[in-house]
Amino acid sequence: MNKTLVEKIRCMLSNAGLGRKFWAEAVTYAQHLVNHLPSSAIGGKTPLDVWFGKPATDYDSLCIFGSSAYYHVNESKLDSRAKKALFMGFNVGIKGY
Repeated sequence: MNKTLVEKIRCMLSNAGLGRKFWAEAVTYAQHLVNHLPSSAIGGKTPLDVWFGKPATDYDSLCIFGSSAYYHVNESKLDSRAKKALFMGFNVGIKGY
């Protein structure tokens, strides 16, 4: 699994055009993908389904690592309400990116 994660991280960082300093965000998102996507090694089930008995079928929330994302700001009435950023993964316990 370590080799699999390292290969995924290398590919994600390369495709996003990011350097090594973002390896922690890449490994967090890579393990998120591994846990939420079906695997042929366990009969086409997801690891979350095998561990907890609840299927992870919400694929709408998956995004491309390093893609454009926007976050909400509330600075003043006339300023824009969103600013552009890069998608780096999910925060635990927060509904959003």
